[in-house]
Amino acid sequence: MSEFLNHPEFYNRPVCLTDDEINFPITVIDRFFTDYSLSDIRTIHDEIEEVCMTTDSPPFANGSQRSDFLFYLNNLIRLVEAAFVVAELKSQRKDIPKS
Repeated sequence: MSEFLNHPEFYNRPVCLTDDEINFPITVIDRFFTDYSLSDIRTIHDEIEEVCMTTDSPPFANGSQRSDFLFYLNNLIRLVEAAFVVAELKSQRKDIPKS
């Protein structure tokens, strides 16, 4: 179970972003896509799916690979939170059409 579930004050709020990142969430998005291309993201997710669903083997068999994966997941959470902020700001603006 996620530790976040033990902290109701975290529900539906960004907790990994700094105040500056909340105010300018596009910086997190820009950094994420500087570190990962869409092809990288698709490959990582394909590998995760394959490993998690079928085997105890690589590509996450050694510490460095697992560390890279944890770094990716941390950045992915930050990306999602930044996207959440962008969506929230969009929903508060009356002049932007809702999708």
